[in-house]
Amino acid sequence: MMYLFEGTIYDLISSFVGLLAGVGIGALLIYVLGPILARFDFPLKPTFQPRSMIIAYCLGVIFTFCSVVLSSWLVSRMTVVEALRDLPEATRTAPSLGELLSSIASLWRSPHAERMKLGERIRRAVLEQIPEIVLGFVWLLTSLGIVPLLVGLWLMQVGLVQAMIIPFSCGFSLIVLGIALLLKAVVERIIWFVRRGGLEQHVRAMQKVTSSILAALVGMTLLAYWALPFDILEQLSLPRFLGGIEVFFIAGFMMILGAVWALVANIGLFMRPLLALWSRFPGIYTLMKLALAYPLQRRFRMGMSVMMFSLVVFAMTVMAIITNAMQQSYVDINTQTGGYDIQATAYFKPLPDLRSSLEQHGVPSKAFSAIGVRDTTAVGIIQLSAAAPRWYVYPAQVIDGGFLHGYGLHLTARATGFANDSAVWQALQAHPNYALIDSNALPYRPHAVLNGAVYDPSVPQGQDAGVPAIPPGLDARDVFAMSGVHQGDTTFAATPVWVVGLRGSEAVKLTIIGVVDNSDSAHYGLYMPRATYSSSSIGTVVTNEMPMTQSYYFKIAPGQDKRQVALALGSAFLDYGLETTVLEDAIWQVRGPRIFLSNVLLGIVGMTLLLGVAALAITGTRAVIERRQQIGMLRALGCPRHLIQGAFLLESFLVGLLGSLLGVVLGVMLARNIFAANFFEQYQTGLYFSIPWQQLAIIIGVALLASFFGALLPAWQAGRVAPAEALRYQ
Repeated sequence: MMYLFEGTIYDLISSFVGLLAGVGIGALLIYVLGPILARFDFPLKPTFQPRSMIIAYCLGVIFTFCSVVLSSWLVSRMTVVEALRDLPEATRTAPSLGELLSSIASLWRSPHAERMKLGERIRRAVLEQIPEIVLGFVWLLTSLGIVPLLVGLWLMQVGLVQAMIIPFSCGFSLIVLGIALLLKAVVERIIWFVRRGGLEQHVRAMQKVTSSILAALVGMTLLAYWALPFDILEQLSLPRFLGGIEVFFIAGFMMILGAVWALVANIGLFMRPLLALWSRFPGIYTLMKLALAYPLQRRFRMGMSVMMFSLVVFAMTVMAIITNAMQQSYVDINTQTGGYDIQATAYFKPLPDLRSSLEQHGVPSKAFSAIGVRDTTAVGIIQLSAAAPRWYVYPAQVIDGGFLHGYGLHLTARATGFANDSAVWQALQAHPNYALIDSNALPYRPHAVLNGAVYDPSVPQGQDAGVPAIPPGLDARDVFAMSGVHQGDTTFAATPVWVVGLRGSEAVKLTIIGVVDNSDSAHYGLYMPRATYSSSSIGTVVTNEMPMTQSYYFKIAPGQDKRQVALALGSAFLDYGLETTVLEDAIWQVRGPRIFLSNVLLGIVGMTLLLGVAALAITGTRAVIERRQQIGMLRALGCPRHLIQGAFLLESFLVGLLGSLLGVVLGVMLARNIFAANFFEQYQTGLYFSIPWQQLAIIIGVALLASFFGALLPAWQAGRVAPAEALRYQ
């Protein structure tokens, strides 16, 4: 109770200080970043919500209090001899069934119980002995693996019934743990039965080997399961599970837990070759021996330190890969702009014959190497060959000029019978009944994590297209998805669809022969030649009440200034309401704040390394106090100060190295699974997985440097220990 009360006081105060620090740092970030992001039309305004602050404070208090309770319970289990002589805590074995039964019988039959009054017996039985017996029984069942097995089976059943991935996966993890505990109990019993006449140390050695092997199996099994691609379960004939972004966090934690568990339980196997490698160098060998002695003895503490560092580096690795993917999506400007330099939109009325009109308005046509025209409208579309055909409202892009020659559009798939992309463009020019469609109209395969139609923000509502909110027979709430072709396909059978204007009654048959790349979210729609789009074929009449948005795209000839030409275009066609945009500038305006905010988030995650430095400093300081006698004995035997200090620094460096390597490797694995699941397609398309080796090297370097700084104070304290004072301390 004393430790619990003391820890609670620290908990309440530190949580309040942490809340104030978080609010202060957040306000400081807004103050610093606000003016920068305001230039990108991304204003930041500080907002304080008392409810959120109270929730944050309470969560901090609760989590810290749980750790305080656990620490107080561990301290209370220490005996007087262990505390005074600084001995390792004896292993507590679960009570046997016979011991539990004898404890129940002793409630009434022991001589001490017979001398007590009935009320005192009942009070002690209810408040002390019965809870202890119940906890002992639960601990016995847990040590035998029965409780983890039962809970795991229940969670897996819940996950299967509700199609939830988290209960199913957590249940599987508990079943793995339960099987390992059951095997451990059986093997230890067999070892005891076979070696009951031998030395006790031999039995303990065999039991230790068994525990190490089972710990490695459990850890590697957890790591392998949670590192699997997220769609692998459906390929194993299991139901399609549901889950959100929290799956990634839990998967990362479980992967690190499994890896650290397997590593720490068998750390001796990895350290022996390392020691043998430096055995020819006495100075380095002695330093390594001293640095590894304490971690090998206090494996739980080492495991917690490695896991803490791994989680921080893991989060930074995932953030770095996501940020790199966002940056890479904007590297190739030509891919983003389609090869064009200027976009112009006529809001008042369409331009006449473009090239002759340019000359009449004083803009030489030779200033452009390619000109494309695109009109945006909406049509009704249906695929009769689909399983459940129905009408959808879908954006339509009426193209002409350079677009019909493939300039500004990239194909990701083409119909069978077309040898190359040039054949598709030639067919589109020659046959008005051919069309293209964007890649987001392709559904994912049934076993993909993301399934169904992709969200299309450009799908117009009925009232926005100049027709009633719910046009007869047209469904504007859902997005059209083609049947017979999926995401990732490069060839498909030419697919006929029927298209009708929102105000017309006559439908026309079009054949889709190609898929336009829409990874930049700028090429939505059904692409049809201008010859196809007319009042007689599509049935949509273009009037002042229902205008189309007409856009023009210009590729500047070599030697021309794109910005000067854009200004000239806007001035020449001012009466038409022509608004010009330099596409490169527009893309950089979007790219800037996104990458900037991603780097800020990466920096905030990196600030958690300060917690690692503080934790290592505190742990190292406590280790100096605990090992004061050992340090004094080493100093009395002639061990120099720099060797003691070097051992502490190397010990901390090894913790940082293991944590950094695990965090980076597992972070790359999880990020690969996230991109393989196309998770970001619902937020931003065109993101591809790539490993930023330079950033990862910086992350590892910063983590190792942080572990070094965290060990400076303990190493300095250890070097200042005087032999006489240390031995007198005991």
